[in-house]
Amino acid sequence: GLTDTIDNNQWQGPWDAGVADGWIVEPVGPTGCAAATPCTLAELLTALPDAAIAGDGGRVALRAAGSGGIGMEAFADKLTISESGTAITFDFEAEQCTTTCYVDSVSGDDTFSGKTPSEPKRTIGAAVAQVSAGGEVIVASGFYPESAIVLDKAVSVIGVSRLNTLVDGGGSDIFVVRSGDVALEGLTLQNGTRGVRVVQAATPINGVTLSALRVRNQSVAGVEVSANTSVAGLAISDSLLLNNAIGVKLETTAKVNGLTILRSAVDGAATGLQQTNGGADGALRNLLIDQTSFSNNTAAAISVEELANAAIKASTFEGNGKGIVVDKRFATSGQNAGDITIRDNTFQGQKNASIEIGVRGSGLSEPLAIED
Repeated sequence: GLTDTIDNNQWQGPWDAGVADGWIVEPVGPTGCAAATPCTLAELLTALPDAAIAGDGGRVALRAAGSGGIGMEAFADKLTISESGTAITFDFEAEQCTTTCYVDSVSGDDTFSGKTPSEPKRTIGAAVAQVSAGGEVIVASGFYPESAIVLDKAVSVIGVSRLNTLVDGGGSDIFVVRSGDVALEGLTLQNGTRGVRVVQAATPINGVTLSALRVRNQSVAGVEVSANTSVAGLAISDSLLLNNAIGVKLETTAKVNGLTILRSAVDGAATGLQQTNGGADGALRNLLIDQTSFSNNTAAAISVEELANAAIKASTFEGNGKGIVVDKRFATSGQNAGDITIRDNTFQGQKNASIEIGVRGSGLSEPLAIED
């Protein structure tokens, strides 16, 4: 039989009953092929040369033998039986999901097909690995202790309830986005390092959509565009970013063209939206913030160094260290800061300036408009 260490919840390596010690005779008789001392097929046939599977009512049974098998739930797949040189293979494994994969932490199992809500996978990671590019993963309400879920193809991961579909990172990054055309919706991402980390692999990333999320208690950032990553089109809408170290963070060498934050709340961070340059080449272009609230962010609601073509409008700023800070420090990004409109916003109870504009390096271009 399989006498080596068994890895739980994984398929074991191929097993050849023709050479393995896996044959038992009941009653044992003179063969010695007991559950505690199984024989090889050759040994069995030496002891019983006329042994055969009965023609009428005969059957082949697979079971976990010995005391080690008590309570074991075991599966077999791709069982091949040969007779007179003819081999027949029985493939019992369910056909796996491709276009749509379902996940349920309560009733699911990663060996299930995931094709229907009644045959769901147990983990988001297993469903993401299985689904085809362009497909979607539907996640039922439940608690999912998962991290480092890599999205390296176009895929949508959709929770059925933002309040009740909880993905707990356990102190690590939760979703790592390495592809464009990725969407996350209707999930709570909590207790990780970063809820969503966008990391460029070989080519720039085009199109990341985050909607109806609740991202909370991340020790580095709720959403981060990491170093040396270029993103065209990062959209956050109808989401709550709560009590993260930083709400949305753009690393010093990150380049983002098209960041949209709509109808969302960014609360309880050091900085709600942070884009720094630090003498590197990071930059942010085409920023739109609309109908979004920033509150109780201790350093600033928005702090950007290399910003061009931006509109911040119809939003509220309350109880932050500062409201909006545009601090042009360096010339290394290769772009001037400018074409910025701040319009129809409400500021209340900032500890310091509501709007602060600074030029320490070079290149602050017109227009820069602050309007009621």
